[in-house]
Amino acid sequence: MNPPLLTREELLRLSVESLIEKVLGLRQDLVDDAEEIAMLRAQLSPAAATARLQGAEELAKDCEENDCASAAAIVRAGLTPLADAVRSDLLRVARDRRTREAWALQLDAWAAGHDELIVASNAAWGLSGCACCAVAVLRGTRCAEVSP
Repeated sequence: MNPPLLTREELLRLSVESLIEKVLGLRQDLVDDAEEIAMLRAQLSPAAATARLQGAEELAKDCEENDCASAAAIVRAGLTPLADAVRSDLLRVARDRRTREAWALQLDAWAAGHDELIVASNAAWGLSGCACCAVAVLRGTRCAEVSP
């Protein structure tokens, strides 16, 4: 473990303005580190980064196609802590129980950072025309309406 940059005694001698300046500097260091980590992860796994962007974009398009523009903006901005607001908007306009279930599971996947599941479930849904198939992909099961 690295020693602290300042000892307790040195911290206590700092003026409030100096302390605020140091805290803001540390905060910016954390932001810079987070951006660098995200960039390194994307370089290590370009397929995962692409799937993440594609999954979020597919979910955002579903929101837009159902007149939920603010929900689409939240998804595109990656504001996963606001997943409940997106859920409220999108599920309000769902056509049926299976669509509502599929979208709810896709929102759970998006909030958990598993956007590749959105891509896979939308592909299954598109091929079969069956929301049940999308739900099955998201749950890791088989679609009862298609499989014997």
